[in-house]
Amino acid sequence: MKKTILLINLLLNTYLCAGEFEDNQKACEQKESYACYNLALHYSSDEAGQKDMNKTMDFFDKSCTFGDIDACKASAKIYLNGLYGITLNKKKSINFYEKACELKDSASCMLLAYVYDAQSKGKSLKKFKEIEKNNNKAVSFYKKACLYDKENNGRLCTGLGSRLEDGDGFKKDLDQAFELYTIGCKKGNASACSLLAFSYEEGMVGIKDLQKASKYHEIACEGNAYNSCTALGHMYLQGNGVKQDKQKAVTLHEKSCQGGIGFSCMTLGVMFFNGNGIKKDKDQAIKFFKQACDMGNVNGCNKYKALIK
Repeated sequence: MKKTILLINLLLNTYLCAGEFEDNQKACEQKESYACYNLALHYSSDEAGQKDMNKTMDFFDKSCTFGDIDACKASAKIYLNGLYGITLNKKKSINFYEKACELKDSASCMLLAYVYDAQSKGKSLKKFKEIEKNNNKAVSFYKKACLYDKENNGRLCTGLGSRLEDGDGFKKDLDQAFELYTIGCKKGNASACSLLAFSYEEGMVGIKDLQKASKYHEIACEGNAYNSCTALGHMYLQGNGVKQDKQKAVTLHEKSCQGGIGFSCMTLGVMFFNGNGIKKDKDQAIKFFKQACDMGNVNGCNKYKALIK
């Protein structure tokens, strides 16, 4: 019998006939998680007059222990909300979320990270208000959520890395931040690649490598992390870490300017005004200085005002 998915907000209702019950009993004794799960649902059913929620929870516990994430999460939710006559028990709920996290369920790891993070105050966390805040546990669970995550494209890694780099609510840890940016970039997060590039450019953990910086800026720029387009544009303009190529610099700054980076618009204005790597064009210079000014770039405003007098 295929495992039945538990819908926590509905009454459980799965009844096993005699043959199915015996088969699942034997399989559960052999540590087959799906069978223990089915027995848990069986004892939650009124159909045979055998409803016993304590047995349900025992079999959910076994199923969870044998590796079923859904059983862990079902137990966690039942204990958290005191459902189906089971006494509310937040410590047991936390314990089952921890088991789900150990089984690489990113969502459970993330929930635990929020629970232990002193900065997390969402409405959904009110049920855990008695749980003592613990930043070390929060960082550990955020990192696990990052490692196990398959859907958020490295965003979790990037967010934790930024907080560890800045010391935002956690003890500053540049080595861990660098590691998380690397993981996030490998998962395809453009912002992580950008932060990794700046880490190499600045030698954040003692590893200054402009060639790697240019490589990751390029990946980030392709993913529309426009700060990296600007940084890479300057590297090509100056021949810093890459072979000087002013036309590439123009292309990169144009992309960044279109992406809302006023500094790149201002740089293009200067390049057009001076004919630096591109044909001199005062009208184009004015256009880019105005764009820079509109984006709040003070130098762009000053240059624009000086040219239209």
